[in-house]
Amino acid sequence: MNKYIKAGVLLFLVAIPAFLFSLLDVSEPYGKVRLQKYYPQGIESLTKDTIYHRVPYYSYLNQDSVLIDSNFVENKIQVVDFKFTSCETICPKMTSNMVDVYSKFLDNKDLVFISFTVDPIKDTPSILKRYQNDYKVRNKNWAFLTGEAFSIYELARKGFFISGYYDVNVNDFVHSEKVILVDKSRVIRGYYDATDKEEIERLKIEIKVLKKEYEQQKNSN
Repeated sequence: MNKYIKAGVLLFLVAIPAFLFSLLDVSEPYGKVRLQKYYPQGIESLTKDTIYHRVPYYSYLNQDSVLIDSNFVENKIQVVDFKFTSCETICPKMTSNMVDVYSKFLDNKDLVFISFTVDPIKDTPSILKRYQNDYKVRNKNWAFLTGEAFSIYELARKGFFISGYYDVNVNDFVHSEKVILVDKSRVIRGYYDATDKEEIERLKIEIKVLKKEYEQQKNSN
């Protein structure tokens, strides 16, 4: 096969997924899609509906030394990650990509961003405040949270089903690169690699899908 024909075929095959991906974003067929729900726990005896795991409420200090509790996340979509400010490996990319998502939804009052530190001893509210300023995060809908280490590690493992702890064997903090999308009922609806730009684009779209789901529920009532 002629090398130019081969190049044309390859370009065509690469362009099709990119075109379909962009089409999904601009044509807004969000109402035709439903995100999956994670971790079924059983069946409700009366309605026979599936019962799903719900992320527990939590209460920690934010970057302004203000206690963030259930009122902050009540009836809100949550975008959540776990990291620490002195991390020099994946955390800078995770945070930069989260800022990208955050910047697309600045005016959405039903959406909050939560970043838990896995190094709460060093990451005091003042350190988290500096971190917030370094990334030019201005809105109050992004909370950088610190608290008791065991509680945060338990929340990561049992609440969000990801890793987040200090590993004495490697003398360092271990945490997932995932960002988690949680709906208004505190049910997990998606996991995304926060270091991957394509995954971040998917997160942006699936936030819109989830928001559309609530708009349709509101309109049907």
